[in-house]
Amino acid sequence: MSLIEKALQKMRAENEAAGVAAQAKQARPTEPAALSGPTSAPRRTPRQSIDIDSDGLLASGVLAPEDKQHQQVSDFRHIKRQVVSLAASGSMTAGTAARVIMVTSALPGEGKTFTAINLALSLALERDSSVLLVDGDIAKPNTSRLLNLERYPGLLDALADERIDVEDLVLGTNVKGLYALSAGKVTDTANEYLSSVRMDAVMQQLLADRNRYLVLDTPPLLVTTEAAAFARHAGQVLMVVRADSTVQRAVQDALHLLGERDGISLILNRVTHTKLEGYYYGYSYGERYGDTPVPKALSGI
Repeated sequence: MSLIEKALQKMRAENEAAGVAAQAKQARPTEPAALSGPTSAPRRTPRQSIDIDSDGLLASGVLAPEDKQHQQVSDFRHIKRQVVSLAASGSMTAGTAARVIMVTSALPGEGKTFTAINLALSLALERDSSVLLVDGDIAKPNTSRLLNLERYPGLLDALADERIDVEDLVLGTNVKGLYALSAGKVTDTANEYLSSVRMDAVMQQLLADRNRYLVLDTPPLLVTTEAAAFARHAGQVLMVVRADSTVQRAVQDALHLLGERDGISLILNRVTHTKLEGYYYGYSYGERYGDTPVPKALSGI
């Protein structure tokens, strides 16, 4: 059994145990509401499936070594719970867009692809929903590279050709509940495609299944303009900040580009601790970053 399968099996067992306990209780108003509804489109069986290479993800640092996986799994479960709660709270004015989670950063190398993949893996364990991981980093499609999606058509292909049904490009995986969509063939007009009416239609189609979360791995905000096009569709934005590396001004400028909006959270990546080898992952919560107020983020670990 691979490392990723072991970690997911452990998480799934814990989730099922929690579900059994919850069934013995009456539903409480504070519990997240179900995403399903009478207008939800039926889930389609993907035309193709891929096997996620856990050894490759381990070698690339996306998965933690086995002796540190428990901490990583726990951290991303914590992130997931906040994401799910916000999506189900009904407080988002964007409606179904609350199920669209955009993962970005101010600059390259801060860990956004790492965060997007691990968040998607954690969301895949939800009993009543699925997750579609979309590689939206057109310039550097690292999600496609890490998951071996590069040879498959994807988002840009669906945007370039209105005859293509984007659901036909969605790939199944060997992880139950996890689906993937590659970046697709890059063109010089990628930015125009992402800002087009066709993009609106594609996003609505991907959201037709109300039991589906979309996790978008998008470009750094200060490097390209494509991230702004994705931000129009996202109800939640997770901005990854690398501890002791990302400069204050970069974070301020990136937050400025996102504008005044709800649903922005900061994830502090690679926080070192003297009692732990390596690193783990945390977040800020309602703090200030220099002179710029940080949007209320996910609760601390």
